[in-house]
Amino acid sequence: MATVVVAAISLLLYYANRSIDLTTGCIGEQQPPASGENATKGLSVLQVWEMPDELTEISANVLVDSTHMACVQDNDGVIYIYNLKSKSVDKKISFGGNGDYEGLSLVGTIFYVLRSDGFLYEVATGNAQKPIVKTYDLPLEIENYTEPMFYDHEHNRLLIGTKDKDLTENDRKGVYAFDLTTKKMNTHAVFMIGGQSISQENSDDKKSRRNGKKRKKRAKDDIMPSEIAIHPQTGSLYVLSGPKSELLIADRSGQIQSTIQLDKKIFPQPEGMCFTPSGGLYISSEGGKKGRGVIAKVQL
Repeated sequence: MATVVVAAISLLLYYANRSIDLTTGCIGEQQPPASGENATKGLSVLQVWEMPDELTEISANVLVDSTHMACVQDNDGVIYIYNLKSKSVDKKISFGGNGDYEGLSLVGTIFYVLRSDGFLYEVATGNAQKPIVKTYDLPLEIENYTEPMFYDHEHNRLLIGTKDKDLTENDRKGVYAFDLTTKKMNTHAVFMIGGQSISQENSDDKKSRRNGKKRKKRAKDDIMPSEIAIHPQTGSLYVLSGPKSELLIADRSGQIQSTIQLDKKIFPQPEGMCFTPSGGLYISSEGGKKGRGVIAKVQL
């Protein structure tokens, strides 16, 4: 009897240090949060994929299926289909020339790619050898530095955010809706991100846009959203602040509930984020000056 009890306890202790992949049901090692000055508290890194050289500056990622992740990088108009199992690029979809590509969303079989100066690319793959590409000139410019983009399927729209200068305010950053039916962007913000909170914004524009192309000087405590995503089960809003390597989580009313400092050794400049249907979270980061770009599966 004593032998059975000891065996049962040993088995429980074994599985206490393991993690279960909710998308595949596989059991793997539970990675503890990193230790040291840049330790990630409140978040465990379950698996890391190092990107090939061409994705050192990975800037956005979105799941295509349980095996494939679509990615873009800063400089080239190419969508890379990365195989998470073989750890290699299966396919490249060229859609444009050189540019600063920062956002990526998938709607059915159509990719949407956001350029930092406010151009949106619609890339329809279909069965054709070459994709059908359409572009939309949004009412956003280089001084707005648009990076965050998320497909809000419930409202059939893309949520597009500013990283630097907002359209109407000095101290907060707006998130705007691009209607996928009308293919128009509403210049009244859905959310305003700034300071210590994110609040719903329904009022008219309070200030007119400034002229000029220079990007404004950044305050040290600015939130500079590099990506946004909505949790598929809780509806919480997740915001990546790339320059600070922070993950912010807000509730349904828009109030920030927690701030997680990401490990800068793994995430020197996190710019991409996406959820699985079950709530699994993938974060991508540029490699920095000497490192490699990564995609990491994480657990809060």
